[in-house]
Amino acid sequence: MRLIIWQLAGVWLAGTIVAAFASWLFVVAAFLGAPVLALPPVLLMFGLVYLAGLLTADASPLSASAVRRLLWAFLITVPGVLLGIAMPGVLDALHIGQLGLGSVLLLSLPFLLITGTLVANWPIRLAAIALLVALICIAIWLPSGSDSFTTFWHYTFRQH
Repeated sequence: MRLIIWQLAGVWLAGTIVAAFASWLFVVAAFLGAPVLALPPVLLMFGLVYLAGLLTADASPLSASAVRRLLWAFLITVPGVLLGIAMPGVLDALHIGQLGLGSVLLLSLPFLLITGTLVANWPIRLAAIALLVALICIAIWLPSGSDSFTTFWHYTFRQH
């Protein structure tokens, strides 16, 4: 159980680091219409998640071996980034977007919840699935939740 907590904390810390120090590249990518600028934070997140899995290999069946750990890191990073893009809108719609630096912890919440769905402990896994489904529903149904993702996608991948 302690190893699972360390794994969850490690991935959440990785998400917080990327959200705090590299997420501005997503804004620049959208402003310039250059999707390649969004790649370094995604690769950084993938590397940090892989490292967290390496240090806590027995916390999840998928993080136990090197090849499966690559899949594990991919399953956390890609959906986590996509949901992370929607998080500013979700926080704004829930009226908790003005927390300043405290909101950085909430921006990385998708990574924590996705990691929780992959751990070896069923109660943690079920709780993470329920919270992740709720977060996805909020991101889709609240107007500003889906707006932030749509706006990012439109401006980043627009045709010149």
